[in-house]
Amino acid sequence: MQDKICLDLSIGKDFAISQGMYFPLSVILSNSELKNWYYVNYMLPIARLDGANGLSCTMIDSYTYASEANINGKIMRYSNIDYEFCKQIHDIITLLCSEIEQRCYCILFLDYYHLKGAKKQYHEIHYVHEIMFYGYDNIRQVFQCIGYLNVSFERFELSYDEVKKAFADAICYIRQTDGWDAHMCMTLQLVKHKEIYPYDKSIFLDKLQKYIKGDILPTYYHEEALYLNATSETEVALGKDISALFLKYIILLKEALEQENAFQEVSPKYAAFHLYRDSRKALLERMIYFCEQDNKEKQYENLLREYKEVVEQSNIIFMLYLKLFVFIQKKDKLKASKTIDSILIGLKKIEQIENKVLTQFIESL
Repeated sequence: MQDKICLDLSIGKDFAISQGMYFPLSVILSNSELKNWYYVNYMLPIARLDGANGLSCTMIDSYTYASEANINGKIMRYSNIDYEFCKQIHDIITLLCSEIEQRCYCILFLDYYHLKGAKKQYHEIHYVHEIMFYGYDNIRQVFQCIGYLNVSFERFELSYDEVKKAFADAICYIRQTDGWDAHMCMTLQLVKHKEIYPYDKSIFLDKLQKYIKGDILPTYYHEEALYLNATSETEVALGKDISALFLKYIILLKEALEQENAFQEVSPKYAAFHLYRDSRKALLERMIYFCEQDNKEKQYENLLREYKEVVEQSNIIFMLYLKLFVFIQKKDKLKASKTIDSILIGLKKIEQIENKVLTQFIESL
């Protein structure tokens, strides 16, 4: 075994709120040969509404994993070890180092209680969460990692001793999580293709049509991508239509806040609004990339400028939503109500601009 290895990794800002989406993305972005793949994916957001306390959002085209029998069009292999197997591991350090040496990125659930660099609250409870390992140094006895150790997604180092203790206690507490004991240790490995991934305009255009039409895909995506079984009250939307679902959520939230004791009963959905913003920014980037490949930047300059307003407005909405829950925590009904009204205006504005711009974009091709 080599004394130290550090695999390539690139940390961006988009989609960092979802580690299940972001860990593979940070690996993908480290390989310039996958640039074309990246710009025809991360295009289809799907949202789900289950009342004022049930809003979720994710991307359904973020990645697909290869198998030994099928690597065509696939860029990454995935494997996982469950809780029962992890209980039998006597040397987690050697296992992680061995996987990294084979150019595998390892995602492992640890108990943050034992991680010295974690924020103070994690040292008061046994909090089990995932971290990705992308390097090791046997001389210094540390791993290179990324994850949410404090309040933001970052790189950091963990000592071998910390990992041993945190893994041992994670074995004890992971069954209290929502099903993650089945994926306690995961590995990601890029597929070695002989050629650079080609740019396929037809894939981009097909997904853009799906984004505009909002055609709901099979139930698989509702259950697997959104992690919950649909109920009779569940509403799901795809592409541009998720704005209408976010709009409905804000209206339900406004109604809920008018009820007695409502300020104690509503919970924030920061991740959903974070991804709402990132998905709009990602679509603009892919539209620009498409125009660059087709040498049509000038032709679509005005439409792209108009769509930038959607991106800017989605960022304003996200910031307003953060402020909203500050006012909710302070029980300031007046400021909370005014903030909700501003969010409603912003979402309606996005609906109008997005429908107009994307329809014109497709029609002008």
